[in-house]
Amino acid sequence: MYKYNYVFVGPKTEDIQIMYQGFSLNKFSNLVLVDPNIFTKQTKLFKLVWRIWKKMNLKYIDSIPFIYKRMNSAFVNLKDNLYCFIIYSRVYEDYGISIIKYLKSKFPNCKTICYFGDLLSTHPFLKDNLNQFDYIFTFDKQEALKYNFLFCQEPFSFDESLLKKCKKKYDVTFVGAAKDRFPKIIEIYEKLKAHDCICDFHIFGVPKENQLYADDIIYNSFMSFRELLYHVTESSCILEVLQDDAYSPTARYAEAILYKKNLLTNCKALQNDKRSNVFYFDLSRIDNIDFEKIKNETAIDNLDDIELLSCKQMIKTISSFLE
Repeated sequence: MYKYNYVFVGPKTEDIQIMYQGFSLNKFSNLVLVDPNIFTKQTKLFKLVWRIWKKMNLKYIDSIPFIYKRMNSAFVNLKDNLYCFIIYSRVYEDYGISIIKYLKSKFPNCKTICYFGDLLSTHPFLKDNLNQFDYIFTFDKQEALKYNFLFCQEPFSFDESLLKKCKKKYDVTFVGAAKDRFPKIIEIYEKLKAHDCICDFHIFGVPKENQLYADDIIYNSFMSFRELLYHVTESSCILEVLQDDAYSPTARYAEAILYKKNLLTNCKALQNDKRSNVFYFDLSRIDNIDFEKIKNETAIDNLDDIELLSCKQMIKTISSFLE
């Protein structure tokens, strides 16, 4: 079907494992997960050294024995096929040029792609260190235009078993880091509470002295990605609040579509979205939100969307540039 066998190389984290599991379910694709932090089990000194020379690693250090050993272990099951390796940006950020050199030496005719599932600004060392790749793709349409990258919708593999545990507890759920959007999150929270919404808010990265409404909002409490999805299925609506420089929707959009939830979002790319479960808001006109409607269950038809958000669709998009 395809000239290449597509291999997604991502960090060994729960969210990546769930969202990209579709790569492991096809004859023409594979999923390889690697430890996101090479020095996880080492001393603090090693971690400090890693932070210092990470930038050098992206450009100059291309033959590190322990990285090659780890790569041999990760790619042990791959045969002598013609491969296209889709390397998640966080993996490249950690492993640097070594992973490219390794793949090129073991699979001489392979293609290598860097895929950004987050904004380039959140990768402080990568902007000037991407010339090793054949192609660069991003989930964000504005970033694609700004940096001359290619756009590709981030996949989200649908897990139907989660719906069996779905029982409504909340009107609106938000799970995410504060980053540069904390004031926005609090403002929309106050509006939701003023309209008697049952809120399920989990915010990370907020110092204790800045934690507002701490009797109702849960701060800095670890939540696994699977647990996050349980909260999604227990709510009528998901709140998405983008960072200031973001344009395209996050995984919250995919969650709302796949698990038939309303989405309350300030994502400008969705401002004119015609889906009945997408509710765009602008903080300057926040009272225009239909607060009663977002509390109700939605009954959208998502069969086509399950396919559009699949790993197969990601492969189809990338293959259109390669084959």
